[in-house]
Amino acid sequence: MICLADNDYILKLAACDLLAETLALLDLEQGDVYVLPTAKFKIAKDKRLQAKFGAGAERALAFLKTVSEIDSEPDKQEMVLLNGVRDPATGVRLIHEGEQVLFAVTHALNDFLFATGDKVCLRALTNAPECLDIHVRHRGHVVCVEQTLLWLIKTEGFERVKAKVVPAISCDTALRAAFGSGMAANRKSVVHALNSYVEEIAVETAGLIKRTL
Repeated sequence: MICLADNDYILKLAACDLLAETLALLDLEQGDVYVLPTAKFKIAKDKRLQAKFGAGAERALAFLKTVSEIDSEPDKQEMVLLNGVRDPATGVRLIHEGEQVLFAVTHALNDFLFATGDKVCLRALTNAPECLDIHVRHRGHVVCVEQTLLWLIKTEGFERVKAKVVPAISCDTALRAAFGSGMAANRKSVVHALNSYVEEIAVETAGLIKRTL
């Protein structure tokens, strides 16, 4: 199995220093992870990302040097459809070009994971009737950060995950909400908060989220 991963997913887990644990969790080798060829350049050049994720940005860049780059062509017709998903009020594109490519290269894949930290693109895909076939193909294949953390708590232990996440909570709204009590946070409240996020996005995206390992 391969995993297509976007920058948001990698950066957030890198900020928590949980990339190695995530690979083990998903039973992936580094070469099984595929990213856009532009991924490392975007992180390296974007000072805002570096400021937001701190040492996590450096860990993400080191990780990106070890994974595979997507070299297959995305489906051109799907790219047109995905590019046409816009906010009706403003005309703003709701699925960025990078996410469009990640969605559209799965047309030739059967067994894959789609790891993303971008919930906007998931909602946009779900609410675009013209992209129904793409949505159906991705149902049960999408892994979000919150679901990953829930699985890691089960496999790595709550205290170990908490110790890694708490120093990085400033980089993400969901992390702040779930681990807002810092090292005083307890397992029950954190799991409840993360589950709430997962349930919300699972409902909003009509089955895209992978629920079990």
